[in-house]
Amino acid sequence: MMVKNMRDVWVGVILLAPLLLFLTACGDSSSSSKDSSCGSVTNIGPNSLVNGELESSDCRVSDLVPSSGDSSYVDEYRLTLTSPATMTITMRSDTMDAFLFIVGRSTSCSSGCSVADLLAQDDDSGGGTNLLDAQIIIPLTAGSYIIGANTVGEVTGSYTLETSF
Repeated sequence: MMVKNMRDVWVGVILLAPLLLFLTACGDSSSSSKDSSCGSVTNIGPNSLVNGELESSDCRVSDLVPSSGDSSYVDEYRLTLTSPATMTITMRSDTMDAFLFIVGRSTSCSSGCSVADLLAQDDDSGGGTNLLDAQIIIPLTAGSYIIGANTVGEVTGSYTLETSF
């Protein structure tokens, strides 16, 4: 089975729950750490706004999950909460179809994430002028999480990632 984008991968994972999916996302930032074999994980606070860009030099999902066939670019962010909160995570872009996911782990998924790690995903719930922004609203316990800023298809472009509670 050939998958063309991350959304299809997650749909396949949900339908085939007994199978494990290895997923990762990579990024580049000055406040980042090398947790991923493909790039950096950028720390983001619970009330933050970050300007990001998916570039042709960024990690692709297929770099880390060859069987996915997903050649879309992805940046990875670590969100750490000191107390429980209902978080709103929004990815906006005027140049691409934003896709967002969050996994319940404190380090990059480069070592592999299972279906159980996926907490939420979204493609178009964030509205926006082109109705292609992504948004996740989720209650989270204290701890660290990985947010993946992704896109539908092999597209580059700028975006903003906002977290709030």
